[in-house]
Amino acid sequence: MYELLAEHDPAADIPVLLWHVKAKDAAATLCGRVSPPPSPGGSGAARDRYCPPCMAAVGQAVAATRGEPWVEPTGTAHDWQ
Repeated sequence: MYELLAEHDPAADIPVLLWHVKAKDAAATLCGRVSPPPSPGGSGAARDRYCPPCMAAVGQAVAATRGEPWVEPTGTAHDWQ
């Protein structure tokens, strides 16, 4: 089982939530980041973003369960946002 965890993106100029994917019992997210603390509700974030390495890991896992080859998304990192 996996879960999504959000953190405030410190690199953003405006309030942004950055979402990571983590296995339920793991200490780190799929991209290797130590699990961020849960973000409080009503964070006031102007928008959400998704961690590209975490989303790629999910895409690879889904493709593997279907017996399909993994195809990296085209475009820029902004396509993940």
